[in-house]
Amino acid sequence: MSIRRYTVCQKPMSKAKVIRTRVPHISKNMLAIARVVGRLYLISFIGAARISVQGIQYMVESFRRSLNKESRSLLVYRHQNGAEPQILGWFILFKLKKYALKARVSFALKPHIIFVHGYEVLRWGGPLARTVLPRLGAVPIYHAKIDSKSMKTLYRTVFDGPYPLTIAPEGQVSYFTDYIPRLESGPVRIAFQAAERLDCPVELLPVSIFMHYNRRGEKQMWRILQKIERCIGIKSEENQPFEERVRRCRDSILEINEQRYHISHEEGASFEARAGVVMEAALTACESILGIQEKGESFSRMHALRQRCWDAMFPDSLNYIPIKRAIADIQAGTAWYASRHLELFDILYYFCVPVPDCDAPLRARIEYVQELYDFVNRTMGGAFKDRITIKPTRVVISTEKPINITEYLEDYHSNHKKTIADINQKLNEAYRHIH
Repeated sequence: MSIRRYTVCQKPMSKAKVIRTRVPHISKNMLAIARVVGRLYLISFIGAARISVQGIQYMVESFRRSLNKESRSLLVYRHQNGAEPQILGWFILFKLKKYALKARVSFALKPHIIFVHGYEVLRWGGPLARTVLPRLGAVPIYHAKIDSKSMKTLYRTVFDGPYPLTIAPEGQVSYFTDYIPRLESGPVRIAFQAAERLDCPVELLPVSIFMHYNRRGEKQMWRILQKIERCIGIKSEENQPFEERVRRCRDSILEINEQRYHISHEEGASFEARAGVVMEAALTACESILGIQEKGESFSRMHALRQRCWDAMFPDSLNYIPIKRAIADIQAGTAWYASRHLELFDILYYFCVPVPDCDAPLRARIEYVQELYDFVNRTMGGAFKDRITIKPTRVVISTEKPINITEYLEDYHSNHKKTIADINQKLNEAYRHIH
Protein backbone atom coordinates (compact mmCIF):
# COMPACT_ATOMS: atom_id res chain seq x y z
CA MET A 1 0.00 0.00 0.00
CA SER A 2 1.43 3.35 -1.01
CA ILE A 3 2.04 6.11 1.48
CA ARG A 4 0.08 8.38 -0.84
CA ARG A 5 -3.07 7.03 0.72
CA TYR A 6 -2.22 8.90 3.88
CA THR A 7 -1.02 12.21 2.44
CA VAL A 8 -3.06 15.37 2.36
CA CYS A 9 -5.53 15.61 -0.53
CA GLN A 10 -7.08 18.99 0.25
CA LYS A 11 -7.60 21.38 -2.66
CA PRO A 12 -4.81 23.95 -2.83
CA MET A 13 -7.23 26.88 -3.01
CA SER A 14 -9.59 26.73 -0.04
CA LYS A 15 -12.79 28.80 -0.39
CA ALA A 16 -14.03 30.97 2.46
CA LYS A 17 -16.94 29.39 4.31
CA VAL A 18 -19.20 30.62 7.09
CA ILE A 19 -19.78 28.10 9.90
CA ARG A 20 -22.90 28.35 12.07
CA THR A 21 -23.13 26.47 15.36
CA ARG A 22 -25.69 26.17 18.12
CA VAL A 23 -25.31 27.54 21.61
CA PRO A 24 -23.96 24.73 23.85
CA HIS A 25 -26.70 22.89 25.70
CA ILE A 26 -27.36 19.35 26.88
CA SER A 27 -29.85 17.58 24.64
CA LYS A 28 -31.48 14.50 26.17
CA ASN A 29 -32.09 13.18 22.67
CA MET A 30 -28.42 13.52 21.76
CA LEU A 31 -27.36 11.83 25.01
CA ALA A 32 -29.70 8.95 24.18
CA ILE A 33 -28.22 8.65 20.69
CA ALA A 34 -24.70 8.79 22.13
CA ARG A 35 -25.50 5.92 24.47
CA VAL A 36 -26.77 3.84 21.55
CA VAL A 37 -23.98 4.43 19.01
CA GLY A 38 -21.17 5.35 21.39
CA ARG A 39 -19.31 2.05 21.20
CA LEU A 40 -19.51 1.90 17.40
CA TYR A 41 -18.10 5.42 17.20
CA LEU A 42 -15.33 4.55 19.65
CA ILE A 43 -14.26 1.57 17.52
CA SER A 44 -13.15 3.98 14.79
CA PHE A 45 -10.54 5.35 17.22
CA ILE A 46 -9.37 2.34 19.25
CA GLY A 47 -10.76 -0.70 17.44
CA ALA A 48 -11.67 -3.57 19.73
CA ALA A 49 -9.30 -2.51 22.51
CA ARG A 50 -10.30 -3.44 26.04
CA ILE A 51 -10.68 -0.46 28.39
CA SER A 52 -9.69 -0.82 32.04
CA VAL A 53 -9.25 1.71 34.82
CA GLN A 54 -6.86 2.35 37.71
CA GLY A 55 -7.76 4.49 40.69
CA ILE A 56 -11.47 4.16 39.94
CA GLN A 57 -12.32 4.96 43.58
CA TYR A 58 -11.07 8.53 43.09
CA MET A 59 -13.26 9.04 40.03
CA VAL A 60 -16.37 7.47 41.58
CA GLU A 61 -16.16 9.56 44.74
CA SER A 62 -15.38 12.75 42.84
CA PHE A 63 -18.41 12.24 40.58
CA ARG A 64 -20.60 11.38 43.55
CA ARG A 65 -19.73 14.66 45.24
CA SER A 66 -20.14 16.64 42.02
CA LEU A 67 -23.45 15.06 40.92
CA ASN A 68 -24.82 15.47 44.46
CA LYS A 69 -23.69 19.13 44.33
CA GLU A 70 -21.47 18.64 47.36
CA SER A 71 -18.56 19.96 45.28
CA ARG A 72 -17.65 21.26 41.84
CA SER A 73 -15.20 19.33 39.72
CA LEU A 74 -12.86 19.96 36.81
CA LEU A 75 -11.69 16.74 35.16
CA VAL A 76 -8.23 17.58 33.78
CA TYR A 77 -6.92 14.94 31.40
CA ARG A 78 -3.77 14.24 29.39
CA HIS A 79 -4.39 14.74 25.67
CA GLN A 80 -1.44 13.11 23.92
CA ASN A 81 -3.13 10.88 21.36
CA GLY A 82 -6.27 12.58 20.08
CA ALA A 83 -8.72 9.82 21.08
CA GLU A 84 -8.86 10.72 24.79
CA PRO A 85 -12.12 12.74 24.64
CA GLN A 86 -13.91 9.90 22.86
CA ILE A 87 -12.58 7.32 25.33
CA LEU A 88 -13.49 9.40 28.37
CA GLY A 89 -16.90 10.36 27.03
CA TRP A 90 -17.76 6.71 26.31
CA PHE A 91 -16.46 5.49 29.68
CA ILE A 92 -18.38 8.08 31.69
CA LEU A 93 -21.64 7.43 29.81
CA PHE A 94 -21.44 3.64 29.76
CA LYS A 95 -19.21 2.32 32.51
CA LEU A 96 -18.80 4.72 35.43
CA LYS A 97 -22.23 4.04 36.95
CA LYS A 98 -21.54 0.28 36.91
CA TYR A 99 -18.27 0.81 38.79
CA ALA A 100 -20.12 3.00 41.30
CA LEU A 101 -22.75 0.32 41.89
CA LYS A 102 -20.00 -2.23 42.55
CA ALA A 103 -18.58 0.15 45.14
CA ARG A 104 -22.11 0.66 46.57
CA VAL A 105 -22.06 4.32 45.66
CA SER A 106 -25.18 5.97 44.23
CA PHE A 107 -25.22 9.00 41.95
CA ALA A 108 -27.94 11.65 42.08
CA LEU A 109 -27.88 11.84 38.26
CA LYS A 110 -26.62 9.80 35.35
CA PRO A 111 -22.95 10.78 34.93
CA HIS A 112 -21.95 13.08 32.09
CA ILE A 113 -19.06 15.46 31.41
CA ILE A 114 -18.89 18.85 29.68
CA PHE A 115 -15.88 19.09 27.36
CA VAL A 116 -13.95 22.24 26.57
CA HIS A 117 -12.48 22.21 23.06
CA GLY A 118 -10.78 24.56 20.63
CA TYR A 119 -13.18 26.49 18.41
CA GLU A 120 -11.29 25.17 15.38
CA VAL A 121 -12.67 21.66 16.05
CA LEU A 122 -16.07 22.86 14.84
CA ARG A 123 -14.39 24.06 11.66
CA TRP A 124 -12.26 21.09 10.62
CA GLY A 125 -14.45 18.55 12.42
CA GLY A 126 -17.19 18.84 9.81
CA PRO A 127 -20.98 18.58 10.15
CA LEU A 128 -20.80 15.71 12.66
CA ALA A 129 -18.80 17.76 15.17
CA ARG A 130 -21.00 20.81 14.66
CA THR A 131 -24.12 18.71 15.22
CA VAL A 132 -23.04 16.61 18.19
CA LEU A 133 -20.68 18.70 20.31
CA PRO A 134 -22.96 21.67 21.09
CA ARG A 135 -25.82 19.27 21.94
CA LEU A 136 -23.61 17.49 24.48
CA GLY A 137 -22.92 20.81 26.16
CA ALA A 138 -19.32 21.06 24.90
CA VAL A 139 -17.91 24.57 25.20
CA PRO A 140 -15.75 25.95 22.35
CA ILE A 141 -13.01 28.44 23.23
CA TYR A 142 -10.43 30.41 21.29
CA HIS A 143 -6.72 30.16 22.09
CA ALA A 144 -5.80 33.58 20.78
CA LYS A 145 -8.78 35.90 21.10
CA ILE A 146 -11.40 36.80 23.68
CA ASP A 147 -14.90 35.37 23.31
CA SER A 148 -16.99 36.59 26.24
CA LYS A 149 -19.98 34.36 25.42
CA SER A 150 -17.95 31.15 25.51
CA MET A 151 -16.14 32.19 28.68
CA LYS A 152 -19.46 32.95 30.40
CA THR A 153 -20.75 29.51 29.38
CA LEU A 154 -17.57 27.91 30.65
CA TYR A 155 -17.71 29.59 34.07
CA ARG A 156 -21.45 28.97 34.38
CA THR A 157 -20.78 25.26 33.80
CA VAL A 158 -18.39 25.23 36.75
CA PHE A 159 -20.45 27.48 39.03
CA ASP A 160 -23.78 25.75 38.45
CA GLY A 161 -22.62 22.14 38.07
CA PRO A 162 -23.36 19.35 38.49
CA TYR A 163 -21.40 17.84 35.59
CA PRO A 164 -17.60 18.12 35.72
CA LEU A 165 -16.01 20.53 33.28
CA THR A 166 -13.51 18.42 31.31
CA ILE A 167 -10.43 20.13 29.93
CA ALA A 168 -6.92 19.27 28.72
CA PRO A 169 -4.40 21.55 30.48
CA GLU A 170 -1.90 20.98 27.65
CA GLY A 171 -4.19 23.10 25.48
CA GLN A 172 -4.03 20.71 22.52
CA VAL A 173 -2.77 17.25 21.54
CA SER A 174 0.81 16.84 22.81
CA TYR A 175 1.60 13.55 20.95
CA PHE A 176 3.85 11.77 23.50
CA THR A 177 2.75 9.98 26.68
CA ASP A 178 6.08 10.16 28.51
CA TYR A 179 6.73 13.85 27.88
CA ILE A 180 4.64 16.79 29.11
CA PRO A 181 6.19 19.85 27.48
CA ARG A 182 3.83 22.43 28.93
CA LEU A 183 0.71 22.80 31.04
CA GLU A 184 -1.39 25.90 30.56
CA SER A 185 -2.55 27.70 33.69
CA GLY A 186 -6.14 28.21 32.48
CA PRO A 187 -7.78 25.21 34.23
CA VAL A 188 -6.18 26.08 37.57
CA ARG A 189 -7.20 29.75 37.24
CA ILE A 190 -10.78 28.71 36.47
CA ALA A 191 -10.81 26.43 39.52
CA PHE A 192 -9.54 29.17 41.84
CA GLN A 193 -12.08 31.70 40.54
CA ALA A 194 -14.83 29.15 41.18
CA ALA A 195 -13.46 28.38 44.65
CA GLU A 196 -13.58 32.10 45.53
CA ARG A 197 -17.30 32.32 44.62
CA LEU A 198 -18.64 28.98 45.85
CA ASP A 199 -19.30 27.69 49.37
CA CYS A 200 -18.55 24.07 48.40
CA PRO A 201 -15.11 22.61 47.59
CA VAL A 202 -13.73 22.84 44.06
CA GLU A 203 -11.64 19.87 42.87
CA LEU A 204 -9.26 19.05 40.06
CA LEU A 205 -9.48 15.38 39.06
CA PRO A 206 -6.29 14.33 37.18
CA VAL A 207 -6.82 11.62 34.55
CA SER A 208 -4.27 9.98 32.23
CA ILE A 209 -4.94 7.54 29.41
CA PHE A 210 -2.37 4.97 28.32
CA MET A 211 -2.38 2.91 25.14
CA HIS A 212 -0.93 -0.61 25.08
CA TYR A 213 -0.07 -2.63 21.98
CA ASN A 214 0.80 -6.19 20.98
CA ARG A 215 2.91 -7.79 18.25
CA ARG A 216 0.35 -6.85 15.60
CA GLY A 217 0.85 -3.21 16.50
CA GLU A 218 4.61 -3.70 16.31
CA LYS A 219 4.31 -5.11 12.78
CA GLN A 220 2.25 -2.10 11.73
CA MET A 221 4.91 0.14 13.23
CA TRP A 222 7.60 -1.43 11.01
CA ARG A 223 5.40 -1.05 7.94
CA ILE A 224 4.87 2.64 8.66
CA LEU A 225 8.61 3.10 9.12
CA GLN A 226 9.18 1.51 5.70
CA LYS A 227 6.63 3.90 4.17
CA ILE A 228 8.50 6.83 5.70
CA GLU A 229 11.81 5.61 4.30
CA ARG A 230 10.34 5.22 0.81
CA CYS A 231 8.73 8.64 1.02
CA ILE A 232 11.98 10.45 1.83
CA GLY A 233 14.15 8.34 -0.49
CA ILE A 234 16.06 6.27 2.05
CA LYS A 235 16.84 2.65 1.28
CA SER A 236 15.22 0.42 3.87
CA GLU A 237 17.73 -1.51 6.00
CA GLU A 238 15.69 -3.93 8.04
CA ASN A 239 18.67 -5.29 9.98
CA GLN A 240 19.59 -1.82 11.16
CA PRO A 241 18.69 -1.17 14.84
CA PHE A 242 15.43 0.66 15.46
CA GLU A 243 17.08 3.72 16.98
CA GLU A 244 19.44 4.16 14.02
CA ARG A 245 16.65 3.80 11.46
CA VAL A 246 14.34 6.36 13.02
CA ARG A 247 17.19 8.78 13.78
CA ARG A 248 18.30 8.59 10.18
CA CYS A 249 14.75 9.35 8.99
CA ARG A 250 14.29 12.12 11.53
CA ASP A 251 17.51 13.88 10.54
CA SER A 252 16.73 13.51 6.82
CA ILE A 253 13.29 15.08 7.21
CA LEU A 254 14.78 17.94 9.23
CA GLU A 255 17.43 18.52 6.57
CA ILE A 256 14.72 18.65 3.88
CA ASN A 257 12.99 21.38 5.86
CA GLU A 258 16.26 23.24 6.33
CA GLN A 259 16.69 23.24 2.56
CA ARG A 260 13.11 24.40 2.16
CA TYR A 261 13.79 27.46 4.34
CA HIS A 262 17.36 27.99 3.05
CA ILE A 263 18.90 27.25 6.45
CA SER A 264 22.45 26.08 7.02
CA HIS A 265 23.55 24.62 10.34
CA GLU A 266 26.83 24.28 12.13
CA GLU A 267 28.44 20.87 12.11
CA GLY A 268 27.60 18.95 15.26
CA ALA A 269 24.53 21.06 16.08
CA SER A 270 21.88 19.10 18.01
CA PHE A 271 18.53 18.15 16.52
CA GLU A 272 16.79 20.36 19.07
CA ALA A 273 18.87 23.41 18.15
CA ARG A 274 18.34 22.87 14.43
CA ALA A 275 14.62 22.26 14.95
CA GLY A 276 14.35 25.55 16.83
CA VAL A 277 15.74 27.42 13.81
CA VAL A 278 13.31 25.63 11.47
CA MET A 279 10.36 26.44 13.74
CA GLU A 280 11.28 30.13 13.75
CA ALA A 281 11.62 30.04 9.96
CA ALA A 282 8.17 28.44 9.67
CA LEU A 283 6.58 31.16 11.80
CA THR A 284 8.39 33.87 9.84
CA ALA A 285 7.24 32.34 6.54
CA CYS A 286 3.63 32.32 7.72
CA GLU A 287 3.89 35.92 8.89
CA SER A 288 5.42 36.92 5.57
CA ILE A 289 2.56 35.36 3.60
CA LEU A 290 -0.05 37.07 5.79
CA GLY A 291 1.83 40.36 5.75
CA ILE A 292 1.96 40.69 9.54
CA GLN A 293 4.36 40.17 12.42
CA GLU A 294 3.13 38.74 15.70
CA LYS A 295 4.77 39.41 19.05
CA GLY A 296 5.54 37.12 21.98
CA GLU A 297 7.13 33.73 22.44
CA SER A 298 6.91 31.20 19.66
CA PHE A 299 3.92 29.16 20.88
CA SER A 300 1.81 32.27 21.47
CA ARG A 301 2.74 33.53 18.00
CA MET A 302 1.68 30.19 16.52
CA HIS A 303 -1.74 30.39 18.17
CA ALA A 304 -2.25 33.99 17.07
CA LEU A 305 -1.27 33.17 13.48
CA ARG A 306 -3.45 30.07 13.44
CA GLN A 307 -6.39 32.15 14.60
CA ARG A 308 -5.85 34.63 11.75
CA CYS A 309 -5.76 31.77 9.26
CA TRP A 310 -8.93 30.15 10.60
CA ASP A 311 -10.71 33.51 10.56
CA ALA A 312 -9.78 34.00 6.90
CA MET A 313 -10.85 30.50 5.89
CA PHE A 314 -14.03 30.57 8.03
CA PRO A 315 -15.17 34.20 8.42
CA ASP A 316 -18.12 35.16 10.63
CA SER A 317 -19.96 36.49 7.58
CA LEU A 318 -19.45 36.89 3.83
CA ASN A 319 -20.26 39.67 1.40
CA TYR A 320 -21.91 38.04 -1.61
CA ILE A 321 -21.09 40.83 -4.08
CA PRO A 322 -19.15 38.74 -6.65
CA ILE A 323 -15.90 40.71 -6.56
CA LYS A 324 -15.77 40.81 -2.74
CA ARG A 325 -16.67 37.12 -2.53
CA ALA A 326 -13.82 36.33 -4.94
CA ILE A 327 -11.38 38.33 -2.81
CA ALA A 328 -12.52 36.44 0.31
CA ASP A 329 -11.88 33.14 -1.48
CA ILE A 330 -8.38 34.25 -2.47
CA GLN A 331 -7.67 35.32 1.12
CA ALA A 332 -8.92 31.94 2.34
CA GLY A 333 -6.55 30.17 -0.07
CA THR A 334 -3.65 32.36 1.06
CA ALA A 335 -4.44 31.56 4.69
CA TRP A 336 -4.55 27.84 3.88
CA TYR A 337 -1.07 27.99 2.36
CA ALA A 338 0.23 30.06 5.26
CA SER A 339 -1.14 27.60 7.79
CA ARG A 340 0.92 24.77 6.27
CA HIS A 341 3.95 26.36 7.94
CA LEU A 342 2.07 26.40 11.26
CA GLU A 343 1.28 22.70 10.98
CA LEU A 344 5.00 22.01 10.63
CA PHE A 345 5.74 24.19 13.67
CA ASP A 346 3.08 22.35 15.69
CA ILE A 347 4.49 18.85 15.24
CA LEU A 348 8.13 19.93 15.44
CA TYR A 349 7.54 21.76 18.73
CA TYR A 350 6.52 18.49 20.37
CA PHE A 351 8.86 16.24 18.39
CA CYS A 352 12.02 17.39 20.17
CA VAL A 353 12.11 14.35 22.48
CA PRO A 354 14.76 11.62 22.83
CA VAL A 355 14.72 8.86 20.22
CA PRO A 356 13.63 5.59 21.89
CA ASP A 357 16.07 2.70 21.61
CA CYS A 358 15.40 -0.97 20.87
CA ASP A 359 14.74 -1.71 24.55
CA ALA A 360 12.18 1.07 25.01
CA PRO A 361 8.57 0.02 25.71
CA LEU A 362 6.63 -0.85 22.56
CA ARG A 363 4.21 2.00 23.29
CA ALA A 364 7.06 4.53 23.21
CA ARG A 365 8.41 3.18 19.91
CA ILE A 366 4.99 3.12 18.27
CA GLU A 367 4.27 6.69 19.39
CA TYR A 368 7.59 7.87 17.99
CA VAL A 369 7.05 6.27 14.58
CA GLN A 370 3.50 7.68 14.43
CA GLU A 371 4.85 11.17 15.06
CA LEU A 372 7.75 10.59 12.67
CA TYR A 373 5.18 9.95 9.96
CA ASP A 374 3.31 13.04 11.10
CA PHE A 375 6.58 14.99 10.69
CA VAL A 376 6.75 13.78 7.08
CA ASN A 377 3.09 14.52 6.50
CA ARG A 378 3.27 18.07 7.86
CA THR A 379 6.37 18.69 5.75
CA MET A 380 4.28 17.79 2.69
CA GLY A 381 1.41 20.08 3.66
CA GLY A 382 -0.68 17.75 5.81
CA ALA A 383 -2.42 18.39 9.11
CA PHE A 384 -3.49 16.57 12.27
CA LYS A 385 -6.47 14.93 10.55
CA ASP A 386 -4.09 13.15 8.13
CA ARG A 387 -2.27 11.24 10.88
CA ILE A 388 -1.78 7.48 11.00
CA THR A 389 -2.57 5.95 14.38
CA ILE A 390 -2.11 2.29 15.26
CA LYS A 391 -5.07 0.95 17.22
CA PRO A 392 -4.18 -0.35 20.69
CA THR A 393 -5.15 -3.68 22.18
CA ARG A 394 -5.71 -2.25 25.66
CA VAL A 395 -6.48 1.21 27.01
CA VAL A 396 -5.91 2.11 30.66
CA ILE A 397 -7.64 5.10 32.24
CA SER A 398 -5.61 6.14 35.27
CA THR A 399 -7.18 8.46 37.84
CA GLU A 400 -5.25 10.12 40.65
CA LYS A 401 -6.45 11.61 43.94
CA PRO A 402 -8.34 14.88 43.35
CA ILE A 403 -6.65 18.15 44.28
CA ASN A 404 -8.88 20.24 46.54
CA ILE A 405 -8.34 23.75 45.20
CA THR A 406 -10.37 25.33 48.01
CA GLU A 407 -7.69 24.27 50.50
CA TYR A 408 -5.15 26.45 48.65
CA LEU A 409 -7.23 29.65 48.59
CA GLU A 410 -5.21 31.34 51.33
CA ASP A 411 -1.97 30.65 49.44
CA TYR A 412 -3.63 31.85 46.23
CA HIS A 413 -4.59 35.16 47.83
CA SER A 414 -1.03 35.62 49.09
CA ASN A 415 0.69 34.79 45.79
CA HIS A 416 -1.44 34.03 42.72
CA LYS A 417 1.40 33.18 40.37
CA LYS A 418 3.33 30.88 42.71
CA THR A 419 0.24 28.98 43.86
CA ILE A 420 -0.94 28.36 40.29
CA ALA A 421 2.55 27.11 39.39
CA ASP A 422 2.55 24.83 42.45
CA ILE A 423 -0.82 23.30 41.49
CA ASN A 424 0.37 22.78 37.93
CA GLN A 425 3.40 20.97 39.33
CA LYS A 426 1.09 18.73 41.38
CA LEU A 427 -0.84 17.95 38.20
CA ASN A 428 2.40 17.15 36.41
CA GLU A 429 3.41 14.74 39.17
CA ALA A 430 -0.03 13.10 39.14
CA TYR A 431 0.21 12.49 35.39
CA ARG A 432 3.59 10.83 35.79
CA HIS A 433 2.60 8.67 38.76
CA ILE A 434 1.19 5.60 36.98
CA HIS A 435 2.11 4.16 33.57
